Amino acid sequence: MIAGETKSSAGSITINGVSLHSDKLYESLGYCPEFVSLISEGTTVLDNLDYARQVRGIPEEQKYEVINEVINVLRLNEYLDHKTVALSTGLKRKLMLAIALINKPKVLILDDPSIDFDADSKR
Repeated sequence: MIAGETKSSAGSITINGVSLHSDKLYESLGYCPEFVSLISEGTTVLDNLDYARQVRGIPEEQKYEVINEVINVLRLNEYLDHKTVALSTGLKRKLMLAIALINKPKVLILDDPSIDFDADSKR
């Protein structure tokens, strides 16, 4: 329900005092789904991060600052120009986490966070 995949039938959910039904909530929320869902297998890591930046409404002027921050934290620097189709499952999972972090969310929802990550990333 929090990720928007199912509708609630009763009750309410608030996160940091903001209703689940408010668009404002999604400005401060990041979501990393269990299954990898990238924009296209023919795109690069950078393409996917830039698309996520645009969807989140982060201005073009902040593109490299925001992308560099997540790739440095997750050690994806050397993969920016790699096609997503060529990435290992663990690297695709890291990319999904980077996409979830692109807007510096106050709340991060991880759906089965340890699945498919490499051993170093789980630490």
